[in-house]
Amino acid sequence: MNDFKRLKSSIKISSVISWEGYEIQKESSYQYKMKCFHHDDNNPSLIINDTKWIFRCFVCNWIWGDVFDFLSLVRPDIQKWKEQINYIEKKYFGKNVPDITYLEPEKQENYQSDEDFQNIMKYIALYWSKKLPKEILDTYLTSSKSISYRLYNWEIMKMQWYCLSREIIDEFMIGFSPNNSELYKELQKRYPQELINKTQLFDSRWLPKFRGRITLPYIVDRKVVCFTSRQTEFTPCTQYDTAKYIHQKIDNIHLYNQDDIQSSCVFIMEWYFDWLALKNIWYNSISLWGFGRSKLERHYNTLQKATLVYVCFDNDEAWNKHAQILHKELREKWINTHIVELPREACQKSIDTNEYLGTHSKEDFNSLLSF
Repeated sequence: MNDFKRLKSSIKISSVISWEGYEIQKESSYQYKMKCFHHDDNNPSLIINDTKWIFRCFVCNWIWGDVFDFLSLVRPDIQKWKEQINYIEKKYFGKNVPDITYLEPEKQENYQSDEDFQNIMKYIALYWSKKLPKEILDTYLTSSKSISYRLYNWEIMKMQWYCLSREIIDEFMIGFSPNNSELYKELQKRYPQELINKTQLFDSRWLPKFRGRITLPYIVDRKVVCFTSRQTEFTPCTQYDTAKYIHQKIDNIHLYNQDDIQSSCVFIMEWYFDWLALKNIWYNSISLWGFGRSKLERHYNTLQKATLVYVCFDNDEAWNKHAQILHKELREKWINTHIVELPREACQKSIDTNEYLGTHSKEDFNSLLSF
């Protein structure tokens, strides 16, 4: 029995939903109902089935999935598979069930280095890169406009995008995931079902979980090891997950563009599109995806050989603190580290590299590097 099946046999999805503070009503020995958390629901329309291990709202129709989909919806801070597994283990099992503590995707790190897995990942990356529509290129990736749009009729999304060169887009296989099952059917013609399932990139309807999103592959030593994605205005309103970023549910041990860490001068960035903006002016850089210092620790020996290391995070109160913490930590490891502080206008509470380079030149950015 694999880890996923063992987890399903060990807990009830109704229990997980109940832990999160939702009031559920019992309908039978295996089925419950509750008010949907997505819409005003006076008559409970969300059904929970412990036998099938799924939940579904029959009004929204797109609010459905397994326990991991549920956590992705209600706990956007817990998106990775292993984080969700650990969260369930600690909250439900406590310290009394030690055999659950190591649950994770099957042979996770092994199949990331497996040739067949890398072949299917590269095929997916190339497929999505060829599907990048003109609307995405003109509106997002090759335009420096500020984009605003209404999402789900209740949230206004504002995005600032920096103009990327077509060369950068092609080199890093930036793509777009259409909202159809065409890719899944193409994969079925070329790869065994077990390998397709290991990618964790498709739902039970054969649709890609990144549908309507810009896709960003992690490329390590010229191999595609995993994906992340960013929301756009083309993301369907029926998308199961409203998060700005969603990630492939495998335990990603890599930094984004970690090959650049071997450079003599390297910038440590916060987010992917800040990294792309800097890469667009041909600086070596890596992205931590938030504040992933644990991934960076694997590379301290390499960073010690660098001539210069710059920490370039968002200029706001929270990330300034993170930059100071990381700066101190790297200095203690005898790494020649300096902080890049992006200047803000008086009306700005925060500014990131993507926004700064949307209105400033490379020379302006260079002037911030003196110390």
